[in-house]
Amino acid sequence: MKEPLVKLVLTLIAAGSLALGALWLIAPQSYLDFGGIESTHVGWLRTIGAGLIGLQGFGLLVATVRRRDTNPGLLLIAFASTLQTGTAWFSLVTREFVAETGWVVVVPIALATVASILLWMVYMSRHASRALLGTPRASKGDGEPMADEPTDEPIHE
Repeated sequence: MKEPLVKLVLTLIAAGSLALGALWLIAPQSYLDFGGIESTHVGWLRTIGAGLIGLQGFGLLVATVRRRDTNPGLLLIAFASTLQTGTAWFSLVTREFVAETGWVVVVPIALATVASILLWMVYMSRHASRALLGTPRASKGDGEPMADEPTDEPIHE
């Protein structure tokens, strides 16, 4: 993927995650009322909202702004997003999670599925571009700087 497209995709997913996470964190009952969802316990929705804000919202914004060294973060975010989305589909299929207005449940899960797929595509794209550039990460004990880090040694040609 081209970097401007990657940044756009990550920014859109982050914005959606921040918006939906804020709704679920601040006013979960209004979401449940709107969808006609039984509201026995809203604490689980607040917890998911906080996760969306912290992990997918701010995590993706950091990955968008700071390109270098974001692969481990993107991997974590893609994995968490996929796990959350998979469990949401399971809850929907097994009828653990139902609503009078079905689209209120299905649309966020469908969008989360698209977001998870795009996150894996971005991760794989960045992983592949890093491998093509031949810039492996140096570990702390290697003693050699990464390709884009300055060195104190003179360059001998």
